[in-house]
Amino acid sequence: DELRTWPAPNLVLLGGYYLPDYQATVGPQAIEQLSRISADKVFLGADGLTVAEGDTTGHVLMADVDRLMAERARQVILTTDSSKLGRAGLARVIPIQMIHVLITDHDAPPDIVAAIRAEGVEVRLV
Repeated sequence: DELRTWPAPNLVLLGGYYLPDYQATVGPQAIEQLSRISADKVFLGADGLTVAEGDTTGHVLMADVDRLMAERARQVILTTDSSKLGRAGLARVIPIQMIHVLITDHDAPPDIVAAIRAEGVEVRLV
């Protein structure tokens, strides 16, 4: 419905299996389509983020899609609320060194923020 209000929408949709909880498509079709594109920036969410494990998620198929998107982008921007910092999810997406910018809230634990910054990640508290 929102797209109908845009004057000239330019939208590309990925095929694959739809995960309502993640509002994303996953699986071989999504992976194949993503492998043929590149991006200046990718915005990813996270179910968990630690210095040791990096960005993690609770769904293995979502991890595959996020990982490929990060590999195909020149800048990786991770957005997550502070409750996910210091927690690790089931499936590893990317190591902390692949993240350029972390956007999180002001409740982020200062020691975890400092450790993430020490890995070269720009942390923005909003």
